[in-house]
Amino acid sequence: MNTKYLTFLLLLFMLSSCTDIEKVNLHYIYPQCISGQSNCSVITSFGLINIKFNVETVIPENPFIVVVELNHQQELKLNGKLKITGYLEGKNMYMGKIPLFFSDTDNKEIKKENFQADVLLGSCSEKEMIWRMWLIITDDNGGKETIFIDFTSIRD
Repeated sequence: MNTKYLTFLLLLFMLSSCTDIEKVNLHYIYPQCISGQSNCSVITSFGLINIKFNVETVIPENPFIVVVELNHQQELKLNGKLKITGYLEGKNMYMGKIPLFFSDTDNKEIKKENFQADVLLGSCSEKEMIWRMWLIITDDNGGKETIFIDFTSIRD
Protein backbone atom coordinates (compact mmCIF):
# COMPACT_ATOMS: atom_id res chain seq x y z
CA MET A 1 0.00 0.00 0.00
CA ASN A 2 2.84 2.36 0.88
CA THR A 3 4.60 1.91 -2.50
CA LYS A 4 1.39 2.66 -4.42
CA TYR A 5 0.98 5.89 -2.47
CA LEU A 6 4.61 6.93 -3.05
CA THR A 7 4.37 6.05 -6.77
CA PHE A 8 1.22 8.16 -7.09
CA LEU A 9 2.86 11.15 -5.34
CA LEU A 10 5.99 10.84 -7.47
CA LEU A 11 3.93 10.71 -10.67
CA LEU A 12 1.84 13.69 -9.57
CA PHE A 13 4.98 15.70 -8.76
CA MET A 14 6.59 14.86 -12.12
CA LEU A 15 3.52 15.86 -14.11
CA SER A 16 3.01 19.14 -12.27
CA SER A 17 6.67 20.14 -12.50
CA CYS A 18 6.65 19.88 -16.32
CA THR A 19 4.11 22.64 -16.86
CA ASP A 20 5.43 26.04 -17.90
CA ILE A 21 3.14 28.58 -16.22
CA GLU A 22 3.65 31.23 -18.92
CA LYS A 23 2.61 28.86 -21.72
CA VAL A 24 -0.61 27.89 -19.92
CA ASN A 25 -1.85 31.50 -19.81
CA LEU A 26 -2.78 31.81 -23.49
CA HIS A 27 -4.61 34.91 -24.67
CA TYR A 28 -7.49 33.84 -26.85
CA ILE A 29 -9.63 36.38 -28.68
CA TYR A 30 -12.77 36.34 -30.78
CA PRO A 31 -11.73 34.91 -34.18
CA GLN A 32 -10.36 37.58 -36.50
CA CYS A 33 -7.84 38.10 -39.28
CA ILE A 34 -4.27 38.47 -38.09
CA SER A 35 -1.63 40.90 -39.31
CA GLY A 36 0.62 38.18 -40.73
CA GLN A 37 -2.14 36.76 -42.94
CA SER A 38 -1.96 37.10 -46.75
CA ASN A 39 -5.75 37.12 -47.28
CA CYS A 40 -8.67 37.30 -44.89
CA SER A 41 -11.29 36.54 -47.53
CA VAL A 42 -11.27 34.46 -50.70
CA ILE A 43 -14.03 34.38 -53.31
CA THR A 44 -14.92 30.83 -54.41
CA SER A 45 -17.66 29.20 -56.46
CA PHE A 46 -19.26 28.21 -53.13
CA GLY A 47 -19.34 31.79 -51.86
CA LEU A 48 -17.09 34.14 -49.89
CA ILE A 49 -14.68 32.34 -47.53
CA ASN A 50 -13.37 34.17 -44.44
CA ILE A 51 -10.40 32.64 -42.62
CA LYS A 52 -9.86 33.75 -39.02
CA PHE A 53 -7.69 32.91 -36.04
CA ASN A 54 -8.52 33.05 -32.32
CA VAL A 55 -5.10 34.52 -31.43
CA GLU A 56 -3.47 37.83 -32.35
CA THR A 57 -0.13 36.17 -33.09
CA VAL A 58 0.49 32.54 -33.97
CA ILE A 59 3.22 31.19 -31.69
CA PRO A 60 4.68 27.71 -32.29
CA GLU A 61 3.90 25.09 -29.63
CA ASN A 62 0.85 27.09 -28.47
CA PRO A 63 -2.56 25.78 -29.56
CA PHE A 64 -4.93 27.99 -31.56
CA ILE A 65 -8.14 27.64 -33.56
CA VAL A 66 -8.67 28.36 -37.26
CA VAL A 67 -12.22 29.35 -38.15
CA VAL A 68 -13.42 29.16 -41.75
CA GLU A 69 -16.66 31.00 -42.46
CA LEU A 70 -18.50 30.39 -45.69
CA ASN A 71 -21.02 33.07 -46.64
CA HIS A 72 -23.36 31.61 -49.26
CA GLN A 73 -24.29 33.78 -52.22
CA GLN A 74 -28.01 34.58 -52.37
CA GLU A 75 -28.54 32.82 -55.69
CA LEU A 76 -26.21 29.90 -54.97
CA LYS A 77 -27.87 26.51 -54.65
CA LEU A 78 -25.50 24.13 -52.96
CA ASN A 79 -25.16 20.63 -54.32
CA GLY A 80 -25.34 18.96 -50.92
CA LYS A 81 -23.51 19.45 -47.65
CA LEU A 82 -20.10 21.11 -47.74
CA LYS A 83 -16.97 19.63 -46.24
CA ILE A 84 -13.63 21.34 -45.66
CA THR A 85 -10.35 19.52 -45.31
CA GLY A 86 -6.88 20.95 -45.39
CA TYR A 87 -3.31 20.97 -44.27
CA LEU A 88 -0.46 23.32 -43.38
CA GLU A 89 3.03 23.28 -44.78
CA GLY A 90 6.02 25.51 -44.19
CA LYS A 91 6.69 27.94 -47.00
CA ASN A 92 10.19 29.13 -46.09
CA MET A 93 11.22 25.82 -44.44
CA TYR A 94 9.72 22.41 -45.13
CA MET A 95 8.22 20.99 -41.92
CA GLY A 96 6.07 18.26 -43.44
CA LYS A 97 2.31 18.46 -43.90
CA ILE A 98 0.21 19.15 -40.82
CA PRO A 99 -3.36 17.92 -41.38
CA LEU A 100 -6.30 20.12 -40.39
CA PHE A 101 -9.47 18.43 -39.12
CA PHE A 102 -12.43 20.77 -39.44
CA SER A 103 -15.71 20.34 -37.61
CA ASP A 104 -18.90 21.91 -38.99
CA THR A 105 -20.68 24.48 -36.78
CA ASP A 106 -23.10 25.90 -39.35
CA ASN A 107 -25.88 28.46 -38.97
CA LYS A 108 -28.35 28.10 -41.84
CA GLU A 109 -30.60 30.99 -40.71
CA ILE A 110 -27.99 33.57 -41.70
CA LYS A 111 -26.72 31.65 -44.76
CA LYS A 112 -23.39 31.03 -43.10
CA GLU A 113 -21.45 27.85 -42.47
CA ASN A 114 -18.64 27.81 -39.94
CA PHE A 115 -15.91 25.23 -39.71
CA GLN A 116 -13.16 25.17 -37.11
CA ALA A 117 -9.97 23.23 -36.51
CA ASP A 118 -7.67 23.03 -33.50
CA VAL A 119 -4.06 23.59 -34.54
CA LEU A 120 -0.66 23.19 -32.92
CA LEU A 121 2.50 24.09 -34.86
CA GLY A 122 5.94 22.77 -34.14
CA SER A 123 8.82 25.15 -33.54
CA CYS A 124 11.74 25.44 -35.93
CA SER A 125 15.04 27.28 -36.06
CA GLU A 126 13.54 30.32 -37.85
CA LYS A 127 12.27 33.10 -35.58
CA GLU A 128 9.55 33.97 -38.09
CA MET A 129 8.04 31.15 -40.10
CA ILE A 130 5.70 31.51 -43.08
CA TRP A 131 3.03 28.82 -43.32
CA ARG A 132 0.75 28.00 -46.24
CA MET A 133 -2.74 26.79 -45.33
CA TRP A 134 -4.38 24.71 -48.06
CA LEU A 135 -8.17 24.32 -47.85
CA ILE A 136 -10.11 21.87 -50.01
CA ILE A 137 -13.85 22.59 -50.14
CA THR A 138 -16.10 19.85 -51.50
CA ASP A 139 -19.82 19.13 -51.69
CA ASP A 140 -21.74 15.84 -51.83
CA ASN A 141 -22.09 15.92 -55.63
CA GLY A 142 -18.43 16.21 -56.55
CA GLY A 143 -18.02 19.99 -56.55
CA LYS A 144 -14.49 20.84 -55.41
CA GLU A 145 -12.32 23.92 -55.02
CA THR A 146 -8.86 24.36 -53.50
CA ILE A 147 -7.67 27.65 -52.01
CA PHE A 148 -4.72 28.73 -49.89
CA ILE A 149 -3.56 31.56 -47.67
CA ASP A 150 -0.19 32.29 -46.09
CA PHE A 151 0.33 33.38 -42.50
CA THR A 152 3.28 33.84 -40.19
CA SER A 153 4.17 32.40 -36.83
CA ILE A 154 6.67 34.07 -34.50
CA ARG A 155 8.75 32.09 -32.03
CA ASP A 156 9.10 33.52 -28.51
